[in-house]
Amino acid sequence: MSLSKANIMAISIEYRLTPDSGAPSSPLPIAYEDSWAGLQPTLMEPWLNDHIDLGRVILGGEIAGANIAHFTGVRAGTIGLEAAGLKIQALLIVHPFSGAKEPDEMYKFICPSSTGCVDDDPKLNPEVDSNLEENGG
Repeated sequence: MSLSKANIMAISIEYRLTPDSGAPSSPLPIAYEDSWAGLQPTLMEPWLNDHIDLGRVILGGEIAGANIAHFTGVRAGTIGLEAAGLKIQALLIVHPFSGAKEPDEMYKFICPSSTGCVDDDPKLNPEVDSNLEENGG
């Protein structure tokens, strides 16, 4: 079934990638910030407001995008975007990464601003996010 037949509008928000490898061109958390920065003006676009119901939004992603969708959903709830009419009804996340106990060299490379412990980073370990419970976690 096509999106139009299902009466669904899909919006894809991209984050910076290197042209050749597909890997992020900037260390984390830039992918999270790019996605957040893309979401806000997109949802405030007048044409979209005339054609979609912001009270029935689903965020989704696969692998890294799954973590980003989750973090974005929690962040949207934390800052109160519901007052602007945004209501995230669900998350569609496929193969999210979370929960490694010890950071490996790749983690240290992609997320140099982290304290070095995956356990304390809510982007990679949603259970430690202090905002999770109040946002439907």
